[in-house]
This record gives sequence, C-alpha cells and structure tokens, in this order.
Amino acid sequence: MANTKLYRYRIDRSSGPVPYLALDAEVDISNPTDHSQDCGGVPCGHAAAVTAILENPNAGLIYVVGFTTPNVPDDLSVGSTLYGQLFGNTSPILTIPTLAVLSAERPSPTVASRISCHDLALPVSAMFLPADLDANSDGKVDIHDYRLFSGCLDGPRGGASPVPPSELCWRYFDTDSDGDIDMADFGRFAQRFGEAR
Repeated sequence: MANTKLYRYRIDRSSGPVPYLALDAEVDISNPTDHSQDCGGVPCGHAAAVTAILENPNAGLIYVVGFTTPNVPDDLSVGSTLYGQLFGNTSPILTIPTLAVLSAERPSPTVASRISCHDLALPVSAMFLPADLDANSDGKVDIHDYRLFSGCLDGPRGGASPVPPSELCWRYFDTDSDGDIDMADFGRFAQRFGEAR
C-alpha cells in the first residue's frame, strides 16, 4: 500500500487580533497498489498523490481524489528493459486512480478505493454539480419550487433561523454548498426562475 497523509487546519482567532492556523486533524489514507507494477521483478515501492479535495458540507463528507504509481528509479535509462516494461506500448496504465471518503467532523484513517476513469491514467480534478433548484422534479424552476425555497430560506449560518435547513433544502437550494440557504442562493434561484431543463 502507498500511504497519503491528509492534514486539516482551522483558523484560530482566540489569541487576539491576529488569527493563526492550528492543526485540527491528521489522517492516514492507505491507497491501493498493483503488485504487477514492479521494477523488473523487484518491488519498487509506490508513491501516492492527491489531485483534488472536495467537501460536501451538506453530507458532512470530504472526498480525496488521487492516484498511486510505482516509484521509478532516478537513473532509469530509456534503453533499459525495465523502461520498456513500465512505459512501452503494451504496458498497462502506470497509475491507479483512487478515491477516499472521510467524515468532515471526525476524520479517521481510511482505505482509498480504486475508481474507474474510463481508460484515463489519473483523475486531474473533481467537482460537485450545483444544486438543481427544481425541487419538485417537474422539469422547470417555477412558483412551486419557490414555495419550497421560501420555506428553506434561513440566512447565513449562525443567522436568525434557529432550525437548520432540511436535507431537501440543502440538496436543491444550497447552490454554493455553504450550509445555509441565503440571499446568494436566492440570487441563483431568481436567475433560473422560469427556466425549463
């Protein structure tokens, strides 16, 4: 296994006017490797890299996307047999794309899974799709969705509303994934109002 260490920091403002970063969590991620990736019959070890980290505040999850690859000797010659085994036209894909899912609240050591990138050697990026806004799934953003939206509007996190938004609110109306349904989300709703999918 090739391991990755993920460090999470928080901004601490308790010590006066100058905030500082404080280590909040350190998480070990074990990544899958392929034993057929070796250096001429001798295991050469593996390296792991992270290409994207995303948080879904609504679900309380952190997604870590990356890849593992064998460590290739620094002095590897292009004419060597090993070079041909690792990089030749008939060689398997050298990297293994991976995904680890962690709890945002209490991240703990985990094992990443292989992911299929449809013949791509490694994932370069990842993204969340924005909130749908068509909460009643009738194919358009209209007055019926607005009725649902208005019941979800709660202002910025820590604002006036004592009740946090429901899962339905977050799924359909938290367009900026910041954990609240506020005027920023209303602006996006207004832009899409009357739009059919």
